[in-house]
Amino acid sequence: RDCKDGELAQLFHEADLLCHQEFDDDLNEALAVEGIRLGLLVSRQTLAGMDFYGFIIYKFWGPPLKAMSISRVAVPSTYQLQGFGRQ
Repeated sequence: RDCKDGELAQLFHEADLLCHQEFDDDLNEALAVEGIRLGLLVSRQTLAGMDFYGFIIYKFWGPPLKAMSISRVAVPSTYQLQGFGRQ
């Protein structure tokens, strides 16, 4: 799903800012590699919209490997040490 348009655009912007802050890297460049996926950790508990808790960038490797590799995980400082970036 393209998260650069619509209701996810603000969340993508927050993830991009966090990516720059934590990794000194552009989120669009990280996602340009074939097969790379982005997961956004959000909550809809507020009436104002979604709360952004962080993101993960990962890739699934098909057969014969059948594995998943995680390249980046980031959580805003407000939510760090609350278990959002743990397994």
